[in-house]
Amino acid sequence: MISQVLAKPAPRHAGPPSHTIARASRFVEHQVFSLRNCGLLVKAINRFHVATPFSVGQAIDNELLLPNHCLRMTKHLPEDFFIFFDQPSHRERAVNVGRISVDGATFLLQAWRESDHGVHLIYLIHVRICIERMPLHLWSRDGAEEVLGRDVLVDRLDSRTYA
Repeated sequence: MISQVLAKPAPRHAGPPSHTIARASRFVEHQVFSLRNCGLLVKAINRFHVATPFSVGQAIDNELLLPNHCLRMTKHLPEDFFIFFDQPSHRERAVNVGRISVDGATFLLQAWRESDHGVHLIYLIHVRICIERMPLHLWSRDGAEEVLGRDVLVDRLDSRTYA
């Protein structure tokens, strides 16, 4: 199974970017799906601006004619802001606008993609484990995963087994 290394969002005053390893699961896949469909990155063309999340959110509300409760806005690194829309169609409308101007600064509106912030790495660490006196009803891949725990992925069982 492939694990993902994704940069964590951090406040601007934080030190160097940190990383975490997220094991692929249905929850992680659902979150990536939600971000892919409803996430929007807002990046300033000029790095020196005085815009706040509130002023950028208001500008997007006015441009798209959306109610205030349809989006959530926050600061984000390495971009300036991140917006999560309740509806994918609202995000698509914002992407189609392309850019907005807030307090004299121009901001680009780009769809969120995991390839912008994450790197797919494959960890090829194989370990051979010998387990004695394991009950026969657990002698399968599912049974071995149950015995070894959730954090271990069983690739295969040795064909030379002893009862």
